[in-house]
Amino acid sequence: MATYEALEPSIVKQPEIRAYYIRHKGYSPKVKQIWQKLRAWLYTNEIENYTSIGIYHDNPIVTPLDACYYIAAISVEDNTSLEQTSLPAFVIPKGIYAKFEVQGKYGDILKLIQWAYQEWLPQSGYEATTLPSYTIFKKNHFLSEDECFDVAYYLPVRLG
Repeated sequence: MATYEALEPSIVKQPEIRAYYIRHKGYSPKVKQIWQKLRAWLYTNEIENYTSIGIYHDNPIVTPLDACYYIAAISVEDNTSLEQTSLPAFVIPKGIYAKFEVQGKYGDILKLIQWAYQEWLPQSGYEATTLPSYTIFKKNHFLSEDECFDVAYYLPVRLG
């Protein structure tokens, strides 16, 4: 079982990130299908340099998991604006974030998010902002056969 008590984030200033995305309602294994569609989109557009980002619009402590909105997103590294795409694009706003670097298996990211909001945040001297939190994947467990991930989780904060 994943535990995070010893995890210390760094406070970072993140730039805005332009991304193409697919929205999904509910935190569940069905999210894998969304990532498979994004992989097909990458192959179709012959995109090789990109960043995979998971965006969490709801706090899973407050909102039931089946009602939480999740966005699977791709940021194209060279900021190319694709003319022939059916995917919508948006910008993840710049901001100040607590950055947690974590490795684990499927299900551990949700535990991390819950711990960050419920345990770390109240004791940190920071408050969450209205921006969504997100993960930047170094290794995406939805696309890896071993279901392991390596991520940086970004929780938007301001001084409390």
